Amino acid sequence: MLGSDANGTIWFFDENRNSVLHSLSDTSLSRYTSEQGDKYTIGSNSVNGFYKDPSGNLWAGGDGSGLSYMSPQQSRIGYMSNESLGGGSIWFFKRFKEDNKIFIGTSYGIVIGRLVNGKILDRKLYRPDGEKKFPVGCVLDLNQDEYLVSSYGRGCWIWNKKTLKFKPHHLINNSIKTDFFYGFRKLSNGNILVLTSVDPLIYQPSTESIIQFDPKLTSFDNIMSSYEEGNGNLWIGTGMGLKIFNSKLELLHSYSSSNDSANAICSNVILDIKPGKNDIVYLATMGGGLCSFDTRAQRFKSIPLSTNPVNIYGIMQFSKDKMLLTTSNGLCLLNLKDGSSVVLNRSNILPFNDFNQMAFYRDDEYIFTAGEKGMLIIKNADLEDAFQNKTELQLLSGNTSVNELVIPAGKQSLDLTILLKNCLPGQLPLFEHWLEGVDEEYHRLPKGQNQISYNYLPPGKYILHVRVVDETGFINAKELVIPVLVEARFWQTAWFRIMAGILALGIIFLIVRYLSWVRLRWKLQKLDAERKIAVERTRISRELHDNLGSQLTYLISGLETSEMMLEFDKLEELPANLNKLQLAARESMQQLRDSIWALAPGSMTIEGLLVQFEKWFYRILDNKQDIQCIVDNEIKANSSIDPIVGLNLFRIMQEAVHNILKHANASQVKVRVEFNDKELLIEISDNGSGIKTQNTEGHGLSSMKQRADDVHAKLEIRENKPSGTRVILCIPKNRLNG
Repeated sequence: MLGSDANGTIWFFDENRNSVLHSLSDTSLSRYTSEQGDKYTIGSNSVNGFYKDPSGNLWAGGDGSGLSYMSPQQSRIGYMSNESLGGGSIWFFKRFKEDNKIFIGTSYGIVIGRLVNGKILDRKLYRPDGEKKFPVGCVLDLNQDEYLVSSYGRGCWIWNKKTLKFKPHHLINNSIKTDFFYGFRKLSNGNILVLTSVDPLIYQPSTESIIQFDPKLTSFDNIMSSYEEGNGNLWIGTGMGLKIFNSKLELLHSYSSSNDSANAICSNVILDIKPGKNDIVYLATMGGGLCSFDTRAQRFKSIPLSTNPVNIYGIMQFSKDKMLLTTSNGLCLLNLKDGSSVVLNRSNILPFNDFNQMAFYRDDEYIFTAGEKGMLIIKNADLEDAFQNKTELQLLSGNTSVNELVIPAGKQSLDLTILLKNCLPGQLPLFEHWLEGVDEEYHRLPKGQNQISYNYLPPGKYILHVRVVDETGFINAKELVIPVLVEARFWQTAWFRIMAGILALGIIFLIVRYLSWVRLRWKLQKLDAERKIAVERTRISRELHDNLGSQLTYLISGLETSEMMLEFDKLEELPANLNKLQLAARESMQQLRDSIWALAPGSMTIEGLLVQFEKWFYRILDNKQDIQCIVDNEIKANSSIDPIVGLNLFRIMQEAVHNILKHANASQVKVRVEFNDKELLIEISDNGSGIKTQNTEGHGLSSMKQRADDVHAKLEIRENKPSGTRVILCIPKNRLNG
């Protein structure tokens, strides 16, 4: 004995086989032997160690054979190789529940054994005397004492149930020129449809007669399957398509892959025919997979399956909505409701893929299927579990399992290992991963690889999806979804970005405001320039009106007076009148020169303004011998002045002097000018009669005030003690340039 594990299971060595005694109270044995090509059995007969993991997987290590393995799922499927059965390839199953016997048609004959707990015991091989190979395709109850046996290459035989002796069925064998029989189907009227490699025929046991099909209707080739409808119509699957006959053996329909391409069978070789629901019939084909036929619409349709097997050998209705298929890629369970399918084969749990012997059988307790390497025995109750490996995906960071991941600031890389619990030895699962926010779709890792790596991940939150890809549909593992947080350095944090964003917006705002201000200033300057042009036009108009206009009017009037003097012969008064006109013309010329000086291009200064005023002041008072003129200029620093402003100041000073000369009867006129850091002060005073009343304001005073307002200057006219008038003109320094 080798020893016992934690579950009380006892391992020991028995007759060159590794055996398991379940417990001292349960003495049933489970034996495991090394079978060629079966990687799920014990690999060595000399076992030095064993282990049962928490998932129930059995592991054993042996001499020179490495590690062997058996999964819990394997224990639900009884597997027996063709070599251990002793019968070669398997072609047929038939179970008798009354004595628990099972008939197995093999390439060497009929193997009969007892079915005990999913194992076939007391096996014996039966075949006709002298036959070394006797491939059995079907065993059918003929009567109370005999079986009808079909042999591929050996014809049709009768097998006595009591003596177990064989004899040829001469009537059937002589009725058709072939020794290659595929099997029989018992019809509803008691007759037997015989399937051969050439033509079908119907055997009537009650009359011991043969009914032949009319060879003129169609030609046959390899009659491998059949199905009888409730109305007696016969569906016959051949190597040349599908043919449907009525109960009188009249041909109703013939379908092949050469039919209209819009409604053609997937393949001409029909290996099995089974009815489904809602007037659907299913066809197992060679080369075209599984095909459905809608009898109402008369339409064929290909049904996709996992692993896409091209050869479907047999169809078993497992339940209302599920079918079990034997295929060239393995054993397939098809869900008719949603179209999903699962395939068991060498890639997940079975030791072989190809079920090309077309041997399959099902009753209310067991399912028997056979492949090129051996046979499977599955309990109906275990079938659902056998077709799914309920497992889980797991992610490891180092040696630690993770359900969420936090990557420290500055690392920005992701390295994970994917594990699939209960993964079978030799199985290389395919994994796919998708990191939301980084990947646009799932990335598939190479087969057998399970490492996920991401570098230079920006800080933030991500969702990692991991799933296993299984084309067989066997692995039932829920997609794993875990949150991933890449921590950020302080300059990568949201608040830093918000502050930087606010600062950037502030800068942009200031730039926009500055540009808007520049644009507004440009517009204002443009408007101001337009305003100054308008002001300039108004000023020129005023200058012409106030000075030249009145002078020209005077000259015109004087000339008219001179004309009247000539007309009325008053020549003695003419020289005096012409002298006045001459003086007026000169005065107009001088005023025009003053205006041209003010309007001349170039800059004007305060000093230049006062010099021009002094020239005018002394010129106008030159013939006034009774008036004393005083100019007190206290300007110490010169400054530029806008020409428009300078001209307005000049005219105000002129008007003030004119008023003194016209109305004041003064003997002294004094002009004082003072310029400091704040303002320019001009004061013109006299010692005349002074201001008589506050309410008398002529055109001259109004013009002076209007000009002062235009240049933002302050104008005051007050009494000059002890006598006379003072005109005070004050303009801020910052208004000198407009």
